[in-house]
Amino acid sequence: GCVAVQVPNILLPVQVAALVGPNGEGAALGLVNMLIQLSGFTQPFIGAWSDRSQSRWGRRRPFILFGQIGVLVSLYMMMVAEDMAMLSLGNFLFSALNNVPTTVYAAVIPELVAPEQRGLASGFQNLMMLSGGLVGNGIGYLTGIGAVSQSAACVFRSTVLCIQAVAAHWKRVSQLLCNHSRCCQCIEHVNNHRM
Repeated sequence: GCVAVQVPNILLPVQVAALVGPNGEGAALGLVNMLIQLSGFTQPFIGAWSDRSQSRWGRRRPFILFGQIGVLVSLYMMMVAEDMAMLSLGNFLFSALNNVPTTVYAAVIPELVAPEQRGLASGFQNLMMLSGGLVGNGIGYLTGIGAVSQSAACVFRSTVLCIQAVAAHWKRVSQLLCNHSRCCQCIEHVNNHRM
């Protein structure tokens, strides 16, 4: 997720400048960023909705999966945008839909990981988020200096998001983090507290 979030943040000014030119870049970028901030209001609603979800796939998985699918569609919209309206809409949807799985991830560790392993699981989750941010900014940098095309960066983001969605759908955090002597207990815990 963090890889996908960082790359648009870096590529957006390039796209805006290409669409409106250098004279209108500041105002256009300000408008797009204002819309991104408005998308943050989705988080409390998604959190409450997923807490009450009764899906046969679990409470969290549908939000992760469909949120990521929506993010892929919005990335495509941004990639093919030929005007500011399409770019702004795509970026707003990207930000709003990216909030769906991000909000839901906050509940996964407390639900799936045994209490004594939550610190390790949270640390691992944060390490992966920071690593994703680093890779995302690196891809943005390579795109900015012309080493990677914007289309290639969009394809990379989409690939990362697909891998993330598949992993979130089938893997359970506590199964990955449990120690060998307690694997059966961890699997039983996961089965009793489905995502």
